[in-house]
Amino acid sequence: MAKKHNYITPEFQMVLAIVKNIIFNTNTPLPAVSYDSNKLLQYFTQNNLNTFIAGHIDNFPELTELKKGIVIRAKKSLTKNLLLQADLLRIIDLAKENKINLVLFKGHPVNEMIYGNSNHRTSTDVDICVPPTELLLMEKLLLEKGYTEDSRNLQLNDKEFELFLKNDNEKGYFSPTKSKVDVHFKLFKNPYILPLPTIESDYLIRTTYCNRAIYRMNNAYTLLYLISHGKIHYWEKMMWLIDIVYFLRKFNEEELIELFELAKKNKLDQVLLGTISLCNVAFDMPIPQVFESKISNKQAPYVLQGLKSLASNKTTKLSKWKQRVFMKSDLKFFLYQISLFPSRDMKIVKIPFAKRLLYPLLRPITYILS
Repeated sequence: MAKKHNYITPEFQMVLAIVKNIIFNTNTPLPAVSYDSNKLLQYFTQNNLNTFIAGHIDNFPELTELKKGIVIRAKKSLTKNLLLQADLLRIIDLAKENKINLVLFKGHPVNEMIYGNSNHRTSTDVDICVPPTELLLMEKLLLEKGYTEDSRNLQLNDKEFELFLKNDNEKGYFSPTKSKVDVHFKLFKNPYILPLPTIESDYLIRTTYCNRAIYRMNNAYTLLYLISHGKIHYWEKMMWLIDIVYFLRKFNEEELIELFELAKKNKLDQVLLGTISLCNVAFDMPIPQVFESKISNKQAPYVLQGLKSLASNKTTKLSKWKQRVFMKSDLKFFLYQISLFPSRDMKIVKIPFAKRLLYPLLRPITYILS
């Protein structure tokens, strides 16, 4: 049994106890376990928790010896956060000047919407979304302003670029201040994870951010996006799950019912229920009443895998592939998911464009060669 649950390390126990106290504003003593200070600090950094914990550090006398290290790391995160925010505002202005339809669906505006104007949640990069038809114009404007392409980007001809638009969902850049900027042209590589309505008013709302008029996804679509994103990436950052706990507090009972119906419509109901179950097990978050009768043992594998990921337990490539392919019970999603291949495969193995459907079959070879 001990081997089966060896991912529950002393450091993981400490982190869970710290986060629970912060989330619910309690003063429960931290577990009396022997932990490795360096591993604990490393975990905070890897999971983007430094500023979240630093804002409450004086509530934890048990962490006195670690306070300096946590605060130093938090200050670095906050400094970087200001640079990211400045870059985001410049991009918002640039898009407006050139009539580019920009949507903000994660990052600073969403952090502010969830947590308010606080420094408890920082971002690690800048994310924007533009229509595929405006991607090249956005790129041209960024390059003119001194941005550089991420070295992982490919030089593609017209046909390869068409394939890139189908198989990928973003292009990466670095700002003159070295901030990482991801320009998305769809939410996920697989468009069947969370398809957006054709009528923009069904999922977009107009609001303000730093005195600028912006568009972002409404709360229901934003929450389903964050949950799907967390699942796709195996909940590898605990801060992502903490976001869900705080975000759910903003939904009243009627909105939670509508949220579930939207999830069910998109065949994400089990992902939603699994994430709520994971929040309950990891952080003792009360399950909203509207979901109590829907939670069952079906979510147990989701919770177990999520806990292992949160604990930084290594996940095999086969397990990751299975999690992505069987994320939702939808034939279109499944067929599209198994047909996906990383765009870098085009650089590793060049095959005629007409035979591009061979790329998924060549994936074992390109994986070895990469």
